[in-house]
Amino acid sequence: MNGDSYSRAASITPCSVILPYDFQKLVGALLVGMGYHVPRISPPGPDGGVDVVAYRDPLGVTSPRLKVQVKHRDQKVTVKEVRELEGLLRKAPGGRAWRSCPPPDPRV
Repeated sequence: MNGDSYSRAASITPCSVILPYDFQKLVGALLVGMGYHVPRISPPGPDGGVDVVAYRDPLGVTSPRLKVQVKHRDQKVTVKEVRELEGLLRKAPGGRAWRSCPPPDPRV
């Protein structure tokens, strides 16, 4: 692969081609790779706002205990969804939110 081909291949956001539920499984796999125990990845359908549960230890005794809500789609997240996530995080001490993939680059 020459340098130009490599640059074009590297500019593709791999998560943009993954289906939402597969992306949720990917998030769980990434957490396992980071050393977390992942006892639950929600199946497709209603899940109460928690898509992935992860712990530092097998029993979930040691902090941090993660409850992850995965959003993977083309539409923007709504204000209602952000407020629901904030409510979920309030129930979980030390709750945090982060963004997993950059938005598509409009120049590409």
